Amino acid sequence: MSQPIEELRQTVLALTTTVSSDSVRYRLCEIHERLLEEIDATRPASRGPAARTSSTDGSLS
Repeated sequence: MSQPIEELRQTVLALTTTVSSDSVRYRLCEIHERLLEEIDATRPASRGPAARTSSTDGSLS
């Protein structure tokens, strides 16, 4: 189930960088964060936390 969530996260991230409305961008950022949390929750503990790249976090500003 992690793969579909990752694909959705990537789509939301792409939309976040292209929308012009601040309110829509803000909502997409919230969705992106929730998807990251969901991915983290579905990963086995032995793999550790999800790696977040600076390009992922930086593009949401």
